[in-house]
Amino acid sequence: LAGIKKDLLFQQDTALKIYQQVVKAVRGSGRYKSLAFNAYVNEGDVLATMKEYTRALRKYNSLLAYSDELGDYLLGYVYSGMGNTYLDMKDYPAAGKYVNKARQINERIHAGQELSGNYASLSEINKAEKHFDVALLYRERYDSIQDTLMAEANRKNMHLLVVKYQTAQKNKQIAQQQLALAENRHAIERKNTWML
Repeated sequence: LAGIKKDLLFQQDTALKIYQQVVKAVRGSGRYKSLAFNAYVNEGDVLATMKEYTRALRKYNSLLAYSDELGDYLLGYVYSGMGNTYLDMKDYPAAGKYVNKARQINERIHAGQELSGNYASLSEINKAEKHFDVALLYRERYDSIQDTLMAEANRKNMHLLVVKYQTAQKNKQIAQQQLALAENRHAIERKNTWML
């Protein structure tokens, strides 16, 4: 277990260094601003995972200065990150404030997976604050979205399997036709040889 934790910390440190290098590389370049924003968000996520909550919150807050440029999806992600960091710190009022901001954005832009995460966090927050009826409501919403996402993934997988099966059937049919043609050619060549 200690080895796994050490490996995980090494991976987090490595990820943090990579994100910092990306930010340095694209700093000041307007063309790559969205890449820098993503690196900043990912840096915040890694810091929160490492339980460096103050640094993570500083990173997220620095991004809010660019909220007009982030776009809704990334802004929702920043608010989610802040809310989940506060949740890890057990600061439930602050967690609720930021997760709700993320939820509002994600509902508006129909970001299913992200919205599902928001509902799970809101359920956990309300459970901790002993608002069990609200916690249950958010848990049901989370479950509903997860069911929808799972059904969609299953539908896509089923479609992919049908396409693969149909392709295999067509390839088999083509191979059988080519074999029949080759046998016919061979039979014709034999007849031609007999006639000579």
